Amino acid sequence: MHQPPIKLIVLDVDGTLIRKQTICQIIAKNIDKLDRMNWLEENAAETRDTLIAARYEMAGWYLELGKTATLQAVDGITWAPNVHKSLKSIRESGIVLALASITWDFAVHKVASELGITQIRATELNWTSGDIVHMFP
Repeated sequence: MHQPPIKLIVLDVDGTLIRKQTICQIIAKNIDKLDRMNWLEENAAETRDTLIAARYEMAGWYLELGKTATLQAVDGITWAPNVHKSLKSIRESGIVLALASITWDFAVHKVASELGITQIRATELNWTSGDIVHMFP
């Protein structure tokens, strides 16, 4: 049977493209909130409500810090082995790459930009109102 050609690959970020720490842990480490973030990583995903509450807590950190400083805190990513080379090869073969993540869109955009990916779907933070558009697994 003939397989149709692959046209799109959608990848997760944390644990797939990024290793050792999640995006939220990387930011938290750089803003002195790592202990609290580790606790949230371990406990907040138990229910949708606890995940939402954790996101509002994190959003409070980010809004207090400001968008520019928070984006700068997305620094120190440990990439999966050969990820840049592999994704470049996939793109060059004509396959569209996209990222889908439950983490923050501002950080996923930064990751996507470094990897040459233009399509993303992630949890959105409105930097003016503090509203969150949630993405769930």
